[in-house]
Amino acid sequence: MKNFLKKQFRDNNKEMIVFLHEDGSKFWSGLLTKNFNKKVKEMGKPKTGFHDLKHTHATWLLKLGVNPKIVQERLGHYDISTTLNIYSHVTKSMQKNAVKTLQKAKS
Repeated sequence: MKNFLKKQFRDNNKEMIVFLHEDGSKFWSGLLTKNFNKKVKEMGKPKTGFHDLKHTHATWLLKLGVNPKIVQERLGHYDISTTLNIYSHVTKSMQKNAVKTLQKAKS
């Protein structure tokens, strides 16, 4: 599958292809965005971009203690600094957990 995706990448003038149909043809990303926005609205959730899910995924994995190198690979980033500096975000519960961890270490 990896070689197939590399070929698709070359054949599409170096255009990044994230989703493909089962037959390997290009999936129109506008359709994905349209359907995503429709579902978000149906669920009564605040408007958000499809790409924001990548940020959420990174943050959740790091919050759960997944090694940052694994998160980097899952997101397909060349450099881990992209994952940590741009895609991951610190939450209040992560800050609280850091304090609890320090308190346990002191006792």
